[in-house]
Amino acid sequence: MGTLSGISRVFRRIPGSNFVFSLAKRLVLRIVRFDLVVPLQQLGARVDAFPHNLAASVDQLRERVEASSREIQHLKRRNAVLEKIASYSLADSMDAAAQSPLITVILPTFNRAHCIGDAITSVTRQKFQNWELVIIDDGSTDGTTEKIAPYLSDRRIRFVQQSHSGHAAARNHGLRISQGSLIAYLDSDCIFFPDFLAAMASEFVNDSSLDFAYGALAFEQTNSYYGDILFEPFDRAKLLTQNHIDTNVIVHRRSLFEKHGGFDTKPSRLADWDIALQYTADKPGKAVSVLAAQYRIRDKMRVSDIVPHWPNYFLVARKWYPGPVQLPRVLYVMWQYPQLSETYIETEIRCMQRWGVHVEVWHDVDVVSPYPVSVTTHRGSLEEAIRLSKADLVHVHWLSIAIEQHQSLAASGLPVTVRLHGFEVTAHTLADLLGRSWAKGIYAFPHQLKLVNSSDARIREVNSVFDTAIFSPFIQKDPKLVVRTAATLASKDLPFFFKLAELLPDHRFVLAAVTCNAREDYAASIRDLHRSMNSKVELRFDVPRDEIAELVAEAGIYVHTLQRPGLENATPVGMPISIAEAMATGAYVLAADLPEFQDYVGDAGATYRDLEHAAELIALTANWSAQEWQEAWTRSVERAFRYHADELVLRGILDDWIALTAASRFPPVSGSLSA
Repeated sequence: MGTLSGISRVFRRIPGSNFVFSLAKRLVLRIVRFDLVVPLQQLGARVDAFPHNLAASVDQLRERVEASSREIQHLKRRNAVLEKIASYSLADSMDAAAQSPLITVILPTFNRAHCIGDAITSVTRQKFQNWELVIIDDGSTDGTTEKIAPYLSDRRIRFVQQSHSGHAAARNHGLRISQGSLIAYLDSDCIFFPDFLAAMASEFVNDSSLDFAYGALAFEQTNSYYGDILFEPFDRAKLLTQNHIDTNVIVHRRSLFEKHGGFDTKPSRLADWDIALQYTADKPGKAVSVLAAQYRIRDKMRVSDIVPHWPNYFLVARKWYPGPVQLPRVLYVMWQYPQLSETYIETEIRCMQRWGVHVEVWHDVDVVSPYPVSVTTHRGSLEEAIRLSKADLVHVHWLSIAIEQHQSLAASGLPVTVRLHGFEVTAHTLADLLGRSWAKGIYAFPHQLKLVNSSDARIREVNSVFDTAIFSPFIQKDPKLVVRTAATLASKDLPFFFKLAELLPDHRFVLAAVTCNAREDYAASIRDLHRSMNSKVELRFDVPRDEIAELVAEAGIYVHTLQRPGLENATPVGMPISIAEAMATGAYVLAADLPEFQDYVGDAGATYRDLEHAAELIALTANWSAQEWQEAWTRSVERAFRYHADELVLRGILDDWIALTAASRFPPVSGSLSA
């Protein structure tokens, strides 16, 4: 316990540091408890205890040892942070802080009468007293006015009410009426530590060039992601990928608001991340080693409890992508285009066009169900298309097309990237592609990477994506509406959907099918089967993409059907875009119980064994409460935007294209955000 004694001496130098010391003590005890000696000593004994699967048992123990090692390193880093905070002294800064101009603390609140008093008191007890507190009541209905009234005898406290508009709008109101040249923020369920404003005032007085600073955030209850305390050095590149600066620990000059504006009201969450990025766009912020605020949980009304994280992550991240100086011209090479069923390709192209990439397309065959496009398309020879498009790079969809056109691709002298799809990808075909020197980038679904034991840097994992321009969370779901969207291919097992509808007469079933090239006979057979079964399924053919988006948005349940393939050494499925689209709207998703679908759907739905099991899973939803539907909706939306939002996932491909063409035409781009 020598380590604990040493830390004790450091922490006890600072008056009023009991909280910090107890937090450090907690961390050090955890380090001792998780010391590697224990699992290492037990390793031999535990191996002897497993008569079966000995190798697997050893692997599990090794993983536990490695996890313990990671935990120790994590806790040591936290301990270093605490030592740094504990050694921060205000002794030399109080005189400087006394010269500081006014600090405005903006405190928005909504129905927090039960805890707002603690927040206000934490401001009045600051060692630094040259502050004003602006409380913005965002339409509370719980007696907040009466709770705040006794505090208004302090003339430094102002109370303003507005109709319910959200925390970002409330903070903006506070910014507009603020009188201080420095601004701080406090949530109504959190509290400041007494030294916070004095320390920050001193920093700004002593450094006239400083515009944005932040302190350390302590968690009342250990956070599953950050642990006990959040405090990291300022790193703009890291900040572009994730936030490490909470609103409650920020102080900035009011001039930043005057120059850049206030909080973006479009995201309903992560406003602190966006404002940190906005206010440090011109010059870096400063991490000040002071314990600033305590994050507390006093109810289930927190934004983080009721508002999805990942759709808002998407909204903020897309605003702050570093822009390349110039973008490459790309020729897409594919089997058929523009075919309504190939929506994954159109989604990718539209995203690239939004970023400013010049796209042209060469396709091998004509289509049955076309849609209008704005890109230039080519037929004839691929060599001619490459010449006419003046491409800097060729991007091929489908592995088989890349192998088919290998001579033209090799002769072009251009870098080539390939996007893999479903059943055509085997260990053999993937190895064949890896043997082609012109293939500079290969984008595979997660399960396809397992086909090859290769560390080839050209292969990267890229998920299926949905078009964020037309698919978005839709809360007004019809829990009785079951939808399937699919191409008219035998592999889609559309008769399964008809049979499922027969078992669930209380539900409405809609199949939106697309006629595929060279498959018109199968489309006709689907129509014939529909008539012969006198099916109640609403059958819609060749529906435009925007109408598909409206249909899926309304559906409470999405069912993916599949004729199970029997190809050896192959990935049986890709990652059907229709599942990602359905999740993006908040639909409850059902898919066949293949491992690939179990990983894809995750907690956004369930996988079914057979027809009867699928019917049973749907029937169970009829008894769900409104809360259960809300939770299912949130899980789907969160999963879709976390793993499948187009501008988060596809950015990695764009960054590759820029790097591949940089040597001959473009300067390198640093700090790119890859998903």
